[in-house]
Amino acid sequence: METKQTIWWKIAGLATTLLLLAVGCRKAGAAMPTELLYVDEVVGPQQVKTNETVVLSIHGNYPDPSWVWDSNVITQQQSTITIEVFGKKKKVDAVAMVLVPFTTTATLATLPVGQVLVVVKGRQKSIQHELTVTP
Repeated sequence: METKQTIWWKIAGLATTLLLLAVGCRKAGAAMPTELLYVDEVVGPQQVKTNETVVLSIHGNYPDPSWVWDSNVITQQQSTITIEVFGKKKKVDAVAMVLVPFTTTATLATLPVGQVLVVVKGRQKSIQHELTVTP
């Protein structure tokens, strides 16, 4: 026959297991939070005309193989354009901790004449790209 203390330890162990399962699992279909990705390089023209559309290639890395690109958030304040590159985990499973390269593009239009500074913000650093916009 089991003692009260043995039964208590079994209940505590079961409660701990259920708590860990609840914390470790996510509801099916629940959105994973987005985070900034690592950015390494921005490639694009250095001079354009005002009516031209500019496509910038952004190269970087996912933190590990379980990440995917989510979105580029582009904001403009006078002659500075900021691009934030976001990704999210596609699954919660354990994976190898290795960086995985990615490339995404950002399209800019209706740029002001003059010098335009594009700042691409990433997880650990920001990359700057200067554009000269002529009439």
